[in-house]
Amino acid sequence: MYTNTGKSYLSDGSLGKLADRLPNYFIRVHRSFIINQNYIREVRKFFKGKLILVLNDTKETAITTGETYSGKVRQLLGL
Repeated sequence: MYTNTGKSYLSDGSLGKLADRLPNYFIRVHRSFIINQNYIREVRKFFKGKLILVLNDTKETAITTGETYSGKVRQLLGL
């Protein structure tokens, strides 16, 4: 897990279990990533219907959505 300030934490649990415990503003965007949708600064189109989500953190992290998650991410973000 990474914070918006760049700190990282290690978790023993699976992302699925973590996603179940997090508030609704955290969304699963890839099999390896859950993000806080309040920190999405920019959304870019990518190929095969995927999206690139640029976060509002110190590193301006860019995360590409997984193909199976792209539709749900579009729906949650109202795209």
